[in-house]
Amino acid sequence: MRRPYEIIPAVDVMMYRVLLIVVCSLLVLAENPVIIDGPDSVNAVDGTTVQFSCVVDFSGVAGTMEVDFFVNNTGTNEPNIEAGFTESTVEFLNAITLRLNLTTTASSQYNNNTAVLCRGLKSVGLDTFPAFSKEAVLLVQGPLSSIVDIFHYFIDSSSLNISWNPPFTLPG
Repeated sequence: MRRPYEIIPAVDVMMYRVLLIVVCSLLVLAENPVIIDGPDSVNAVDGTTVQFSCVVDFSGVAGTMEVDFFVNNTGTNEPNIEAGFTESTVEFLNAITLRLNLTTTASSQYNNNTAVLCRGLKSVGLDTFPAFSKEAVLLVQGPLSSIVDIFHYFIDSSSLNISWNPPFTLPG
């Protein structure tokens, strides 16, 4: 046993530092949730039902687990959420894996080009460990724009050739 006034060899100090770094790294990795399956971008037709899904793995130290969505950077549990978005009840796939779905009716007027994110949040004491999915976008295709510059050519008494120019664009 060393006495307090003895000098610790440099090898022992280096070994303690490596051990400390490894232990700290394992603690951080063990507590961060992992987004297994985040929401994907969707192209939808006006009036159809759209569903975004998120699956989060909460391996590691026990704590409070939360999964939620953000629509245009606003949490879906906040009162000023975009109109028409509804979260389902959290589903436990097993003891550490949760799934949450977000549903809306596609509307070119209200939710076209809407950004959707999923967040997994683990709380251990006063520490929080978030994980975010990549951003998904809801693109809503409405009715076609009206045809402009229509041209017609009579080929003979029983045939007609019709052509027009763009826009073939969709609103939004």
